[in-house]
Amino acid sequence: MKGRVIQSKFWSDKWVLTLTAEEKLAYLYLLLNESLNVLSLFELSEELMSFETKIKKEEISRMLNMFQQAGKIDYFNGYILLKNASKYQNYSGVKNYQGKVRIILEMNSEVAKYHSSHIKEEVLTIVKGFRNISKAFDGKDKLERDLKIIIKNFNLPSNILEGSIEPSKNQNTNNINQNKETSKEKTNCVNNKNESEYQKQDKESGGYMKARNKADEIRESYPNEKYVGK
Repeated sequence: MKGRVIQSKFWSDKWVLTLTAEEKLAYLYLLLNESLNVLSLFELSEELMSFETKIKKEEISRMLNMFQQAGKIDYFNGYILLKNASKYQNYSGVKNYQGKVRIILEMNSEVAKYHSSHIKEEVLTIVKGFRNISKAFDGKDKLERDLKIIIKNFNLPSNILEGSIEPSKNQNTNNINQNKETSKEKTNCVNNKNESEYQKQDKESGGYMKARNKADEIRESYPNEKYVGK
């Protein structure tokens, strides 16, 4: 028997408040049905959902479409993904990691490809948790082998099981040089802009800057004389 937790604030959620009684029942069913797993991605037929909720199948189809348009689920080929489920129920620990890996390996290939983004996020979470487990446990070698298969199937970096992925030295050097070039370009743009502003001001003032410079030259040629404005 599986246990699920539904937060009490579910009933005051702005989106839930817009639902009818049957729509609330249908959505709660998705959160509590026996097919729900630790991956929050599970196979569920509309016929079974209709039978267990006593809601007409036509209404179930309409509701699933409505839930999908609202961004609450992703329904594809008989599989339902509960979006943002990890925010409310975090399935971590060895048993849950093993369960998630088993589900991914047994999943329909077409469905796995469609939901690849979600699966990749889950795999990265599993790998991070797996690396943090220092103690030996039953099935550790098998879990590592299965993770390697999934990592390869979903084109993830092969070295993520060994540790965090750091950018190469060449990448860091290129990024530094690129930042320097960008900074230099920004400085040139500022200088050009300032020069352009001075030219504009000089033009608008009828050659005021040129006349001022000429006056300064005259003052310097007569250091002992006093001029108004000096």
